[in-house]
Amino acid sequence: MPMEFLIAILPTVVIIFVILSFDRYNREPVWLLALLFIAGIITAFPAIILETLYTSIFGEPYTAVGLVFQAFFGVALMEEGVKYVADKLIAYNSRSYDELYDGIIYCATVSLGFATLENIAYVGKYGITTGIVRAITSVPGHAIFGVLMGYFLSLAKFVPEKRNYYTVLSIAAPVAAHGVYDAILFLNLDWALLVFVPFMIYLYTKAIKLIKETNSIPPIVNNGPYDGSYNGQDGPYDGNMTSLE
Repeated sequence: MPMEFLIAILPTVVIIFVILSFDRYNREPVWLLALLFIAGIITAFPAIILETLYTSIFGEPYTAVGLVFQAFFGVALMEEGVKYVADKLIAYNSRSYDELYDGIIYCATVSLGFATLENIAYVGKYGITTGIVRAITSVPGHAIFGVLMGYFLSLAKFVPEKRNYYTVLSIAAPVAAHGVYDAILFLNLDWALLVFVPFMIYLYTKAIKLIKETNSIPPIVNNGPYDGSYNGQDGPYDGNMTSLE
């Protein structure tokens, strides 16, 4: 196995292992995780088409404002949008989706499929050094965007009275985080790069916090769609774990 390929896929293997190791209750079907990962790989292609379409309409950005707009709307919205569609189509109505933490697993898996293909392309073109840098930045970044998406997607699924609100956040939160990440890199300014490391630390910290908040919550439903009960109680889950501080 070429070293470049190993370097490109190793971050994905490690992150998936870590995310699955936090799953305390009902383990997710291997076939479903495999399908989500493959779907993540496939989403890279419509994302490229949409990003190319954005550039063809608005042109190559040559100003700071243009670069920021491209980061948020030409890249982040396109990439997170296709991942969101894959998660909704494949996992959202699955009978296996019975825990808040499941959303994080599913969305992170799709994101890692996307990131793996992207990483193989970058490492193949630019070499091992690029792979090492991306192993602690881009690949975990995509996984963290998936954690944000999955957290709010679960709240949208299991807190029906706030479904619309959390559905919006399930796409807005990862797009915002991804947009800021790309904007910092696109601007390529000294001051911008100075905030990149603190921003990455914030993303890592936020992802860990959301994982810890959700993985200890027992299954909310035993079978089928949400029935208004929470772990055998009369009332629904009240969605109190929504802080983004």
